Amino acid sequence: MQAIIKSENKRYLILENFKFKDDFFQIDVEVKSDWYSAKVLFFCSEERIRELILNLENIVEKNIDSLFFINEDGNFELNLAVNFLGKANVSGALIKSMMDEEKLNYEMESDFQSMCDFYHQLKKIVKQF
Repeated sequence: MQAIIKSENKRYLILENFKFKDDFFQIDVEVKSDWYSAKVLFFCSEERIRELILNLENIVEKNIDSLFFINEDGNFELNLAVNFLGKANVSGALIKSMMDEEKLNYEMESDFQSMCDFYHQLKKIVKQF
């Protein structure tokens, strides 16, 4: 099971391999661009992931036009902003380890439908736990 935001030129952000234990999700996140691909494992409380889903729902329903998400460990950051044309700017950072000072900043543009699909996929996955 995976939740994916697709962009142009086969770029994407994907959340997959969800596991749930002791009120925390363990999730793989992968970012693929023209030049690179990076993958990290992050942990997130059930409360934080449900907050992300609620914010995504508000974007889909056009109650808000942006959101910011960061997991408790700070190694996965996601920013989403939808402009008046319905284009979504997806950006953030991946950090392999909190002991590592290096991080990968990413940014891509997607369409509103991909954001809606991501929301529905993520909601369906989390509902199973």
